[in-house]
Amino acid sequence: MSEVTFPRLVPLGGGIDVHQMVVVATIDSEGLTKETREFEIFTSSLTEMRYWLETNGIIHVAMDSTGIFWVPVYTILRRIIPNVWLHKNADNQCRTCKHVSALFSCP
Repeated sequence: MSEVTFPRLVPLGGGIDVHQMVVVATIDSEGLTKETREFEIFTSSLTEMRYWLETNGIIHVAMDSTGIFWVPVYTILRRIIPNVWLHKNADNQCRTCKHVSALFSCP
């Protein structure tokens, strides 16, 4: 499988893939080391994720989700992160960390 790269459209962004029991988040912005973390779907874990994004200066987040699993994630993020976008995974394909890291830079 070849790696796909996209031009960076936002300077401080992150990508989040929301599953039923876990959230995978990646930051890869100017001046930051690319990092991917997994968080459980509990308020305390989602708050920890929000704090991690905030302390890294992330102000743009793109989420990929199926069903309604994105709702609690969005609810917690929108309190601090000014730009949160949702991409609903209509085709229900399995997503990878590469997909998540590229999600926020898609045109």
